[in-house]
Amino acid sequence: MKALSIRQPWAWLIIHGGKDVENRSWHTKYRGRFLVHASKGMTRGEYDEALELVQDIGSMELYRRFPSFEALQRGGITGPARCDRASACRSVSTASRQNRSGQGKSRKSAP
Repeated sequence: MKALSIRQPWAWLIIHGGKDVENRSWHTKYRGRFLVHASKGMTRGEYDEALELVQDIGSMELYRRFPSFEALQRGGITGPARCDRASACRSVSTASRQNRSGQGKSRKSAP
């Protein structure tokens, strides 16, 4: 199975927080399931930016579940996701919930 390395805390948000867009500077024709690998690097600024995003979304449940800087797993597989198109990668659990509710289409993001 393929894997994609993503810096924390974005890897956690893809698997647990419903983040469904991961922008890359390169294109891929791959579609389907893959594993999200949390890379070892993460700055305090990246963590703070993600935490601010979670606060802006307004989900208290997600905010309460958001791990501390020290607790975020780094350097390993965090879970499975699915790539529907080159700019939209959704966690398997999010995709399943959206498909059940009839919201299975991904948003198109700017390159």
